[in-house]
Amino acid sequence: MIFVRKLVFWNLMICLCLSVFVFSGCGGSADTDSSDNLGTGIPNNNPESYNTAEVLDGNWEVIDQEVVINVDSTLEMYLVTASMSFTDTEITGTRGLSTITLHESWRAVLDDDTRSYMGVIPINLDSEVMSMVKSGADNWRCELFDEFKTVINIEILAYNIIKVTEHRLAVINGSSGIEYDNVMTFRKK
Repeated sequence: MIFVRKLVFWNLMICLCLSVFVFSGCGGSADTDSSDNLGTGIPNNNPESYNTAEVLDGNWEVIDQEVVINVDSTLEMYLVTASMSFTDTEITGTRGLSTITLHESWRAVLDDDTRSYMGVIPINLDSEVMSMVKSGADNWRCELFDEFKTVINIEILAYNIIKVTEHRLAVINGSSGIEYDNVMTFRKK
C-alpha cells in the first residue's frame, strides 16, 4: 500500500513539473509587439500587426548620401539629397493606392572623351498616384501612373525607416528616357 502511494505521489509530481515547464514559456523577446517599442523598433514578427498607411503617410528624408549611379558607362550621378512624401494612402488587404512626391538632386558628370561636370540635376515626381501590391512581409511593389511607369519597391524596416528601390526613366539634359536603378534609405521627419 505504501509503495502504491509513493508511486502515485511521484507520478503526480512529475506531471506537475512537466506542466510548469511546458506552460511557463520564455517570457517574450525584444521583437514582440508592446506599447514600449511602437514607433521606434522594427514592425515585428507579425507584418500585419501595424497600419501600413499610417507608417507611410508623411514626409521622409534620405539618410544615406553615398548613392552613385552609372548610366550607360557615360554618365555618373552622385546623390546630393532626396526627400519624399506619401499622402492619402489607402490599403485594403494586399492592394492599395497612395500619392507620392519625390524630389532628388544629383551631381552629374559626363564621362565620354573628356570628363565634364554637368551640374546639379533635379529629378522630381510631384503628386503622382501609385498602385501598391504587397510583395512580401513588410514589402510593397509600387507602380506610378507617370509617363514612364516608374516602379519602386518599398521595404518597411521600422516605423520611421524605409528602404526604397527605384527603377526609373528620367529626362536628364534634354535626353528623354535615361534609365537608372538605385536604392536609398529614408527616415520619417
